[in-house]
Amino acid sequence: MHGARGEAAERLLSIVREVTANTNVDTVPVEVWDKVRSVMSERGMTTREFQSALGVSYNGSAIYRHAPSRERLGRVAAVLDSAELELYAVNDVLWDEVVSVEADGVEEVFDATVVGGHNFIANGIAVHNSIEQDADMVILLHREEAYERESPRAGEADLIVAKHRNGPTDTIVVAFQGHYSRFTNMAQPF
Repeated sequence: MHGARGEAAERLLSIVREVTANTNVDTVPVEVWDKVRSVMSERGMTTREFQSALGVSYNGSAIYRHAPSRERLGRVAAVLDSAELELYAVNDVLWDEVVSVEADGVEEVFDATVVGGHNFIANGIAVHNSIEQDADMVILLHREEAYERESPRAGEADLIVAKHRNGPTDTIVVAFQGHYSRFTNMAQPF
């Protein structure tokens, strides 16, 4: 931009560069405090003891009113020695609140591979099956340990490339890190 608009844009840009953003997107939903209180109860810890261990001044139940940052939840997990709370603190899930759901009209939804109209509920949302024959690639995930607790393949998972229009199919064995809810490469023997 040139002229008066360019000068105004430069002034605004210098103002914006000075602002430190605080978007609060690095928080875990406030409901996590229910789990914190449950763990405190299991440990026989009072709110006063908990807040003292956290190194904060006692403020009653006010601590439970706001969604904690991951950093704060990490400190809470350390104080309570809770792997489950630590998982909430270190995972890469971005939590956001659904502000509204609005109707967008009515459309026919169906699965061409199943006779009739079928759908299912996933996490409270009605969804429909995808049409497999239109997919370029289909990958299945199998963890034997999920079905057999005493599986000799504990900590392993199979990524089964069942369909690949432009390449080979195969089964890839990966390590399952349940405490982080993620998969990683298996160490290969040499």
